[in-house]
Amino acid sequence: MVATYKLLDSSDPKLKIKLDPIEEGVDRLILKNNLIETMNKHNAFGLAAIQCGVMQRVFAMCSGENKKVKTICFNPEIIWVSEETSLEEEGCLTYPNLYLKIRRPVSIKVTYEDVNENTISQGFDGLESRIFQHEYDHVDGIDFTDKASPLVLKRAKKKLSNDIKKMLRKYGNA
Repeated sequence: MVATYKLLDSSDPKLKIKLDPIEEGVDRLILKNNLIETMNKHNAFGLAAIQCGVMQRVFAMCSGENKKVKTICFNPEIIWVSEETSLEEEGCLTYPNLYLKIRRPVSIKVTYEDVNENTISQGFDGLESRIFQHEYDHVDGIDFTDKASPLVLKRAKKKLSNDIKKMLRKYGNA
C-alpha cells in the first residue's frame, strides 16, 4: 500500500545530516512509491526522503518532456558540473512559500541507482539540472537557504512575513 509521508519542519536537525549510501535491505520499491506519492500530493518538482524524516540517500524528481516522468535517484552523485551558471528562483517544500534566487551550474553529469540497483549515468540541463542539484543538496545536509546570501534570505523571509500578515488582515485568522 502506498503512503504519503509527513514533511519535517525546517528546524528539524535531521535536515542538516549528510546521508550515507542507502542501507542494504531497504525496500526500494516502497520508498519510491511513497516518495512519488508525497511529491505528487504537494505538486512538487522533487522531494528528498530526508525531508520526510526517512534517513536514506534517495530522492524523487520530475524529468522528461512536460516534467511528467518521475525519476527516483538512489545514492546519487554529481560527477561533473558546467562552468556556465544561472541565477533562478527556487522554492522548497521544507520552506513553504519562501522563494530565493539561487546560482547553480546549468548542466551536470550524474550517476545514481534505480529501484533495481542498476547504476544510471545521465546528464541534465536547465530545470532538470536545477531540480537534481536542489534535491542532491538535501541528501548532503544542505538546503537552499544555505546557498543564498544572508541579505537575500533576510529580505525573502521579511517579504513572506509581510505577505502572511496581509493575508491574515484580509481573511482573518480563520
